[in-house]
Amino acid sequence: MKTYIVQLESHDDVISARDKMLWSKAPRILLVWPRRGQVLRRQADLFLLQRHAQNLGAQLGVVSADCEVRANAAELGIPVFASAVQAQRGSWRRPRGKRRTNWRSRYERGPKLDLREIHEQMHEPAPESSLRRWAAFSAGLLAVLALVMFFLPSAQVRLSPVRQEQRLTLPVWASLTISTANPSGGLPAHALSVVVEGSEQGASSGKVNIPDLQASGEVEFTNLTEETKVIPAGTVALAPGETLLRFATTREVTLAAGVGKKVSAPVQALTPGLAGNAAAGAIQAVEGPLGLEVLVSNPQALQGGSDRISPAPRAEDYLALESRLQASLRASALAELTALLQPGQRLLENTLAVSKVISETHEPPLGEPGDFARLSQQVEYSAWYVLEDELQAVARTALEANRPAGFQAVPGTLELSFSPQATLDENGAAHWELTAVRQLESAWSDDLAARAIAGRSPAEAGRVLGEMVALSAEPAVRIWPAWWLRLPFLSFRIAVVRQ
Repeated sequence: MKTYIVQLESHDDVISARDKMLWSKAPRILLVWPRRGQVLRRQADLFLLQRHAQNLGAQLGVVSADCEVRANAAELGIPVFASAVQAQRGSWRRPRGKRRTNWRSRYERGPKLDLREIHEQMHEPAPESSLRRWAAFSAGLLAVLALVMFFLPSAQVRLSPVRQEQRLTLPVWASLTISTANPSGGLPAHALSVVVEGSEQGASSGKVNIPDLQASGEVEFTNLTEETKVIPAGTVALAPGETLLRFATTREVTLAAGVGKKVSAPVQALTPGLAGNAAAGAIQAVEGPLGLEVLVSNPQALQGGSDRISPAPRAEDYLALESRLQASLRASALAELTALLQPGQRLLENTLAVSKVISETHEPPLGEPGDFARLSQQVEYSAWYVLEDELQAVARTALEANRPAGFQAVPGTLELSFSPQATLDENGAAHWELTAVRQLESAWSDDLAARAIAGRSPAEAGRVLGEMVALSAEPAVRIWPAWWLRLPFLSFRIAVVRQ
């Protein structure tokens, strides 16, 4: 059967117990007396609570170790149990031989019960209540003062431990094939690329002959037909040889009718320069359909073609320009790659290399005249970078392996520097030297130091800390409030910091 359990406290009375019972919706109400304290020991108290339970439609039960309470409950016919578990499992029926004492009839046979007198007795203050209140107040005040003494004070202790430098130079290497850093010094490399372009210009150091004037003279046309032939201006006469020379008439002439009729016409070489000069008899044919109807020849040499000397770039000029241009492009690529780096990335400058030449232009081309030579290139450069965190992890591992006994690292003092030389091996890995420097100090613990000086005077705290840690100066102790004579008793109220 469902049971509503009411746990009584040492300060409960009939009224407070009744209030607790009001929440019950169960057919059984079990009052559990506290292990310490004496409450509701009078039989009248139990009687009032029993009547209240009956008004709620529930049966009242008692769990108490107090002999007087158990006796009063037995006289009133209230079931008594040793524990709440026994009450929930056991029977609440009274033995057949026992009958509940009728409280009302009992008092009807004797003096009648005065409820007002009972109420006054219940609320009559004990003679010692005032003294108890003062004692409780004093105890509470002392407890508050104790808490203030423990929690109010705070202190800051500044220590200056003896320091020394730890320096270590270790070989490290990086490769694109490594995925994670390893204690042996291997680091994963990451590729970064950029495209740059530029040009360089310089004076030409070579010479080249440039055709200047065109050769000229007269040729003689011979008619092979019985008809008059008009030879227009621009008719081309040919002089075969290693190089075919072409000459064009400069004006129109008419060849009289009849086989063997002849006429002379002025011509000019279509190829300028010395190459356009032709010896006597060199011209032998007419270009086009007219060549089937007339013959042509040059009884005299065609001369007058000449060359002039002009500056022109040589291959050496472009090689010098390429060397200068690559140095300029390399510097630009290095600057752009550095700008692309994110925080925590370090560029391996010596891994910078040309990935490919996208375009290259020579102006003018070799063999062509020009006072200046100009070289333009568009080049893709690539380089490797490593992560600062992985560098520090490798450095710390090596430093810790060589750390002197009795010392610890000072946080935030690790500095890394690269060797200027880096080489690539046959497997494509970059090798260089890494120098790691950090500060060491005597090994100590903030928590242990705070616990060691808790509750001590500043002078005692300085002596204890001097025995624990090798210091370069006396500890600086600041206590708040300033008039407090000792450090806090609670170690977490003491802040131990480095100077």
